[in-house]
Formats: sequence, C-alpha cells, structure tokens
Amino acid sequence: MNQAIQHENHSSAYLVRWVWQNYLRRQLPRLLGAAAFMTVQGGMLGVLSYLMRPVFDEVFAEQDRGALIFVGLGVCAAFVVRGTSGFIQRVMMSAVGERMKFDVQQDLMLRILMLDKRFFEDNPAGDLIQRVKNDIGSVQSVWQGAIAPGFRDTISVGTLVVVALSIDWTWTLIALAGIPLLASPVFLLQKVTRKYSLRAAVANAGIIIRLEEILQNIREIKLYRAEKSQQTAFVQTADVVKRATVRTEAAVASVPMLVDYIAGLGFLGFLLVAGNDVISGEKTVGQFMSFFTAVILLFDPVKRLGNLLSAWQNLKVALERIYAVYSSTPTIIDPDEPEEPVDRADGLEVEFDRVALRLNGKSIIRNLSFIAEAGKVTAIVGPSGAGKTTVFNLLTRIIDPDEGEIRVGGQDIRSVRLAALRSRMAFVAQDSGIFDESIRDNILFGNSEAKAAQFEQVAEAAQVTEFALESEEGYDARCGPRGELLSGGQRQRVSIARALLRDVPILLLDEPTSALDLESEKRVQEAILDLAHGRTVIVIAHRLSTVKTADKIVVMRDGDIVEQGVHDELLAQEGLYSSLYRIQFRTDSQQNSTRPEQAEDPRVHISGGA
Repeated sequence: MNQAIQHENHSSAYLVRWVWQNYLRRQLPRLLGAAAFMTVQGGMLGVLSYLMRPVFDEVFAEQDRGALIFVGLGVCAAFVVRGTSGFIQRVMMSAVGERMKFDVQQDLMLRILMLDKRFFEDNPAGDLIQRVKNDIGSVQSVWQGAIAPGFRDTISVGTLVVVALSIDWTWTLIALAGIPLLASPVFLLQKVTRKYSLRAAVANAGIIIRLEEILQNIREIKLYRAEKSQQTAFVQTADVVKRATVRTEAAVASVPMLVDYIAGLGFLGFLLVAGNDVISGEKTVGQFMSFFTAVILLFDPVKRLGNLLSAWQNLKVALERIYAVYSSTPTIIDPDEPEEPVDRADGLEVEFDRVALRLNGKSIIRNLSFIAEAGKVTAIVGPSGAGKTTVFNLLTRIIDPDEGEIRVGGQDIRSVRLAALRSRMAFVAQDSGIFDESIRDNILFGNSEAKAAQFEQVAEAAQVTEFALESEEGYDARCGPRGELLSGGQRQRVSIARALLRDVPILLLDEPTSALDLESEKRVQEAILDLAHGRTVIVIAHRLSTVKTADKIVVMRDGDIVEQGVHDELLAQEGLYSSLYRIQFRTDSQQNSTRPEQAEDPRVHISGGA
C-alpha cells in the first residue's frame, strides 16, 4: 500500500483547535500573563492620543504651566509603561513560541520514527526534513512575528477607536468609512497568498531533496562530469521558490498598500469636515489634535492586522504540511493482545510457511516455505533481485506478508510486540548504518547497557581496535555523517561489533564481510563463528564460497525457493546453485590466474553447530 503523505485542506478552525488542544493549552498561564501585558501595551496608544487634547487645550491655549508638568509626566509614564509591558509580553510570547516549536518538533519526530519503512520509500527524506525543520520554523516565526502581536494590535485599534468616538462619532465614521471596502480584496489576496505559499513550500522541499541527492552522489557526478546538468536541475527548482516567494510577498505587501489608499481617502474626508468644525468654533484644536493622533496611530495596527490575514495563510500551509505527517499512521503495529514471547534454552527456530508478498501489484515473494533450525546456520543465496533481503525485512517485521505465516520458536511473529521480536535479533548488513557519532556510541547502539569488558571484547573480536586505537581520540573518534570518515571495511567492522555486543538468539547477516580484505575477513568470520554457537544464524551470501559448510542452503530465484540442501547435494543436482557456483568459481580462478581445481579458498567458511 502506498504511504505517500496525503494532504487535506483543513479549515482554519480545525487547525486552530488542533494547535490549541495539543500545544497551546498547556501554556495557558503564560499566555494569560502575556495577554495582560499586551492589553496594557496596546491601551497606551489610546492614552497617548487622549493626552493630546490637554496638551493643546490646557497647555498651549490657556498657557497653564501646572498642566504642562502634569501632562508631560503623563505622556512620559505612558511611554514607560508601554515599553515595559511590551518587553515583558515579547519575552513571554517568545517563550511560548519556542516551547511550541520544541513540542511540535518532538512529537513530529516521534511520529516519523514510528512509521513504517514503506513510508520512507514513498516520501523523500528532503521533504520530511523540510517539514520537521523549515515548516515548524515557519510556524514559530509567524507566531512570534504576526499571530501573537495581533492580539496587541487588536487592543490598540479598540482603544484608539474608543478615543476617536469619544471626541466625535461623525468624524470617526468619515475617517474609517473606507475600511469595509478592504474586505473583498483582502479575501482575494488570501487565496493568492495560500496558492504561492504552498508552491514555495513544495519547491523548498525539492531543493533539499535535490541537494541531498547531489551531496550523496558527488562521486558519480564527478566521474560522469554531470556538474552542469545537476546545477541546471538545482537552479530550476530554486527558480520556482524564487518566483513563488516573490509573488507571495507581493500579495502580502498589497494589504498595507490598500490600507494606505483607504487611509488617504479617509483623511481627506476627515480634514474637510473636522477643519470646518474647528474653524467654526464647534470643536477645539485640542479635540482635533487628539482625534488626529488617534487616527494616525490607528492605521499602523490596522495594516498589521491586514497582514495578519496573509500571514495566517502561510501559517495554515505550514500547519497542514505538519499535520499531514502527524496524521500518518504506521501499518506495522503491535497486536491488540500480545502474547509473551517464548524463551527456549535450545534456541529459536525460524519458519516461513507459504509466505507471499506483493508490492505495487508486483509479486515479490511467492509461496516461500523453509525452516532455519535453532542453533544452526542457514544460508540464503540466489541472483540479484531474488528477494533475499526481503526475507530479512519480513522476519523483522519491517514489512508484513500478504499471505502465510512466519514463526519464531513456533510462535507467529505478529502475535508478539515488535520490541520483543526485534530484541531477539541482531543484524549486520552491507550498508552498515553508521551514525555521525563516536565509534564507541555506534557500537553501544547495539546494547547501551553493556559493561566496559564486554565492549572491549567485541571491539577486539571485530578488529575495531586495529584502527580505533590508531588515533588520539581512540573509540571517541567521530565516524562522520553516514560513517564517511571510516573506510567501507571499518564501517562493517563497527557494525559487526555492534551485533556481537547485542548477544541475542537470532543473528541475521547480509554479506557481513563483503567490504573486508581476505585476511580481515578470515579473522572476523572467526568472531562470527564464536557468536554463532547456540544461535540461529541466517546469512545472505553473494559469494557462495563463504557458505559451503552451512547447515542448510536455500536457493532463491524471483521470490521463490527453487532448491534447498547442503553444498554437495546442491552441486550434484546441477541446478541454479551449481550454475552460480561454477560461474563464481571460474571468475575467481581467472582473477587469481589459477585453475579451479588447484585454487584453495582462503576464506573461513561460516558453519553452524558446536
């Protein structure tokens, strides 16, 4: 089943309710405190505009020096209170914004970690990075830059309108008559903003995806001289971001432009009417200046509130992209009533019983049945694309089969918890999965509670000590992103040490020594042999000489088993295994310039049993 992220155009009310219930409600005390200081800060604009009346009517007109001191102290106090309350509310709202960002990132990362492997195949890593980092950053930025100040601006507008109405309601209606005309264009601009915000978000994810691919495949780009084509592809994606961002900003900038147009018309009408009233003596100069100050101060918060509508569209796009991931659910889940996993001293047998798997309508595994006996080594071989690695994915429940049953110790693996199932397995693969941490941390990834003596033992057995102790940092030397500071062989040794440290009853090996030289391979396989005693080992092998003495060899082709047996039996059958083995042996002979019958295989073969 395709697990590409599905986007839905949720209503604003739905998204606001989701954010409130999951992230903002828990910060209610801090929000209430910030709202109180915002109210004080916003209200001070009304106080300042009101104080203009005594400045002109009592101080200037009547030349009252006592009023001058009183009014001056009042104006000074208003600015002090406004500045102090603004500082406090900004710090508090910043804390709310950062906490919300942290909580959303934490929850989203946890959700992503819970999703199935198929989800990551259907959704590029760059797109997920964009959602976790940039989209959440956009939410926090819009919150602190527009949404939170919107409450303060609403208070400011309210107090200024009250002051204006207290002076003359006719003047107020004339000055603000054009504001309702903004409704239609602002509504239209919201749609335009949303359209280009979404386009920019998708294109930004495309930039991260493209950049990630370029950096991961830089060697191939260099070797095939593809720098120009990759630059062209990158520039094309970046151009989409540029165009969408400019158009978004143009739509956002249109709102204050329209507010200024309306403000100009409002002031023209106000001056014509108010000027006549002052000249005729119906109103004082102080009333005019108080009203004029209130209206002047009014239009800045009105413009910001207009921008808030556009900013909300940016925020809504980011929230929808975040929520789309948050609402994705895993399909590989624990059973409703999990069984206790069996614990057998004689080992755990692994059985595939008529297992079938289809992906995208294509049959990947067909009627797969075999038993990996407890305490023995079972090898899986076959040409590329036969489905060998898929067997491991099915056994570890990275994916679930469409048909059939997989049993460990006689117990259906879907009847126990995922954690219980996977805690009984260790895995070593060609792609060793090394993190940008220290060598020590990467080994302890297998068992974080291991003692120092155990760590030293597995590091020695996997020959990690040979290269780790060459540097001053020792085991604390960093491995680099994806282990790029280590060679391929060193990465594989760290992965083997990790599996050795895990000390579990089932060991899964996917060509575990493919990146090692012959001498290192010999010694590492000896370590693996020690680990294999008493454990169920399933090994995927491409070099057939490494599994000659396995207890059982399962030969796969096109998702099905075509042969089973031991090495000599399979050679005698003259089937696929025999053909593959002779081709490989002939190739090795040519490389060594030695006839097959005279060549001695220097590798230590994986074998099972005591």
